[in-house]
Amino acid sequence: MYDCFRRKVYDRQSGGFVTLNDEEVRKLNAINASKYPSVGYNPYQPFLDIFSSQTEIHPISNRPDSKRSFIPSLDEKRIVGKMVHAIKMGWVRPSRPKEIKKKVYDLWADDPFKEKTKSELSRIRMHFPAPKVPLPGHAESYNPPAEYLFDDEELKKWEETDPEDRRLDFVPKKYGCLRKVPAYDEFYNDRYQRCLDLYLAPRQRKMKLNVNHTELLPELPNLAEMRPFPTTQSFLMFGHSGQVRSLSFEPESAEIFASGGEDGTLRLWSIYDGRCLKTTNLETPVTSVAYCPIAKWTLIAVTMESTNMILTNSYCGDRHRIIATTEYLSKLRCESSGNDILKWKYEGKGKISINLGYIARQVVWHHKGLITALSFHPCEPLLFVGTQRYIRIYDLAKCQLKKKVMTGSQWMSSMHVDFRGDNVFVGGHDKIFSWIDLQLSSKPWKSVKHHTAAIRAVTQHARYPLIATVSDDSTAIVYYARISSDPFKENEFVPVRRLRTQTAHRNGLSILAAIFHPSQPWLITAHVDGSIALFT
Repeated sequence: MYDCFRRKVYDRQSGGFVTLNDEEVRKLNAINASKYPSVGYNPYQPFLDIFSSQTEIHPISNRPDSKRSFIPSLDEKRIVGKMVHAIKMGWVRPSRPKEIKKKVYDLWADDPFKEKTKSELSRIRMHFPAPKVPLPGHAESYNPPAEYLFDDEELKKWEETDPEDRRLDFVPKKYGCLRKVPAYDEFYNDRYQRCLDLYLAPRQRKMKLNVNHTELLPELPNLAEMRPFPTTQSFLMFGHSGQVRSLSFEPESAEIFASGGEDGTLRLWSIYDGRCLKTTNLETPVTSVAYCPIAKWTLIAVTMESTNMILTNSYCGDRHRIIATTEYLSKLRCESSGNDILKWKYEGKGKISINLGYIARQVVWHHKGLITALSFHPCEPLLFVGTQRYIRIYDLAKCQLKKKVMTGSQWMSSMHVDFRGDNVFVGGHDKIFSWIDLQLSSKPWKSVKHHTAAIRAVTQHARYPLIATVSDDSTAIVYYARISSDPFKENEFVPVRRLRTQTAHRNGLSILAAIFHPSQPWLITAHVDGSIALFT
């Protein structure tokens, strides 16, 4: 029978012809097309992942390890023993290093493998290749851009310039096509200058310096040698309902400190437990408070957002000092004539009211008299008046300007004079903290920018070489600042700690004032939300 569809194939096992059905033809066509023989077969069946990618708490197999897994194998011990014995007897020797043949040799030498002398090796080693000719630029093109072409003024300037000082040795020209370019008339001159450079210009090998990168870094002093300094926040003190603008410690025992706030109250606090000892309502927002530096009196000077300044007895602390202060205020002459600049008034109960005639922003005690200013020199009759960018130092004895100092800041916010009067520390609204050494220069000796917001206060410790700055970024940075008594030795200035407070921001303000404990390495900060923090 004739196979019109050509479906008959010869079967070797049976020795006859077999006719393929439609299913077998489809499988053969699929195999011929590199497909799966079964129609609808899915090779991507769901796979059961026995060891999942998720970390399990318990193991799949909790079978303990056998004892022999902890004991060295005896078979390996015998093999290692045989190898050690063979090495000791000399039966096993390490392979000798292969001699590396020199692949580079002198092709034109009589004996290329002959050892060269030291002079020949040094001459080969000290061979310096000549520098290559610089590649041409856009100005040397036969069709340069318009900006590379000389105008009349540039051409005149090029002609008047000496050949050694010219930027280009030729005048750029433009041609319509390459066949119009003439012969280069300076060719022989350029070749001659090139030969002179190769013959006369000395060549030098630049030796590579093996410098340890750690030697380039400055040597920082050990942090342990700078202790003690405040590191952690001990506790917070709450009592004010507004901003706390000023802080002041009593001079001798330093167990009590005063704070003045926007709520118009003067509060006295115990430093050891953070307890509020006394509250005085002044009915006007307080701008600054200061304890009298004379330890035998418990006097506090307070300025407010009014024309009055108050001297009041704290009535806290040593009982004998309180009695002495009360007697001193009662005997003090508090009468003022109409021509006086300040008007004094004794209001009884250990309080004196002073009418300044204007709003006072800061109050400072002076050892030789009460003078309202920004800062006094601790020993000499000098007055430091800080402006926006400068500090003017006035001699009060001669009533003249003694010195003018640059602050290094665009807008000064606070200033502190050290206890010897030779250094001034300035903080600015532009986040810059400057250290001015008056004996060295009238400009800042050191200026740093470690805060991310305006600096509000700068304070110095009376006993330890510590300086602190507080800012509106809710941080206080403590610096180790040792002032050198030797004029030939530089001062030490290293930031040692950044203290953070959980203070709420109000109108962009955060920490407004700071003060160090007179004898302990403690820092007290006053915040805009009415809280006071102690760092020890």
